[in-house]
Amino acid sequence: GNRNFHGRIHPYAKQAFLASPPLVIADEPTSALDTDNRAAFIKLLFEECDKQGSTLVFVSHDPYLEPLFPRVENLQLLNRRAA
Repeated sequence: GNRNFHGRIHPYAKQAFLASPPLVIADEPTSALDTDNRAAFIKLLFEECDKQGSTLVFVSHDPYLEPLFPRVENLQLLNRRAA
């Protein structure tokens, strides 16, 4: 994850899109980023997903990011419904 880069965006983050993935799963990608780098990373992620036509599944515990997404699911509620 990003933890090895001490609050900076992983230098190869943009290269992950070279293969034009149909699905991008981002599991807590901003948890170790400062506010400025978090905003820059999310902007980059959205731009690259839009450019490639990739579906983005973004997992986060940060409620402040919820307004950035058109659809938000609570995994605890999903798990309860499935049980």
